Amino acid sequence: MVKSLPRVLYHGTRLFIKSVHKTIVQEIELSKEAARVRYIDKAAEETDTEPESMSLSEAIRVLNIQTFNPKEVERNYKYLFEANGKDQSGSFYLQSKVFRAKQRISSELSKPVDVRNDLADFPNK
Repeated sequence: MVKSLPRVLYHGTRLFIKSVHKTIVQEIELSKEAARVRYIDKAAEETDTEPESMSLSEAIRVLNIQTFNPKEVERNYKYLFEANGKDQSGSFYLQSKVFRAKQRISSELSKPVDVRNDLADFPNK
């Protein structure tokens, strides 16, 4: 028993060190893969600056417009943008939403298709 104890400790320690080494190598590989995926996703987000990321119905609700009148859009945009500015202790998030909504509606207004007929599809709540 006494002679086999050092052998058991040696093999047990060796097995433990191998398993810890293998686990660390696997964790490093997983971390590298996660960083690569995160980098790819971040690069994709940076290239996705299209105003179409907001739906038209959401843009209409954010700016609270009834028609696609450019004057009404601009008036509501200015009011909401200034109301959520730093000077008014407003929310940068809401200010960003207002800006994206104006971008989305402006992109719709610049299209040759008459999008004013599409407004009838959205409920006025």
